[in-house]
Amino acid sequence: MSTTLSEIAAFLDQAGLKFKLDEDRNVAYLGFNTKTYTDGEGEHHMVVVIGVQERGEYIVFAAPQVYSCPPGHRHAAAVMELMARLHWASKLVAFEYDYRDGEIRASVRLVLEESPLTDRQFRRCLFGLPSCLDDFHEAFRRALDSGDVIDPMEWTANLAAAGNPSTPKRGAARRRTGRASAEASVGLTE
Repeated sequence: MSTTLSEIAAFLDQAGLKFKLDEDRNVAYLGFNTKTYTDGEGEHHMVVVIGVQERGEYIVFAAPQVYSCPPGHRHAAAVMELMARLHWASKLVAFEYDYRDGEIRASVRLVLEESPLTDRQFRRCLFGLPSCLDDFHEAFRRALDSGDVIDPMEWTANLAAAGNPSTPKRGAARRRTGRASAEASVGLTE
């Protein structure tokens, strides 16, 4: 058993979220308000794209263009080290780097194969993205702006001790899907 874009839409409806479907590309777009993360325009907002691939046996939850570290950036080594450390420390979210233009995106990849997608799996993947970006936004800003690299294990322990206030609440998403740059950079087709 696998999943379909219609099933993804049903999960999004059930969660009370606003979204836009692109059936030609087999993706859903939605936006989240964030607490600490700010996009390239300085807004507390992020776009999430959910792509159904490989006949519904593989799902990608992606937040495209969350940061930019163009080739030759003076702190590129620090950013790459931070991404490697976060990849080591994260249970769920991976950060990806496009060496051609410097795009950094956050993603969760879920292999279903013959298993059905559950609401619990879906919510964990979907809400994990804005939570992770809120948690580590300051770390990315420090790496990009000054070359400082944090220890994600220590950072995560401090967040847990503080009660992890960045976890998005139900209804925190809003419709904001008109960003051509997000749609152009997604690359989530089969």
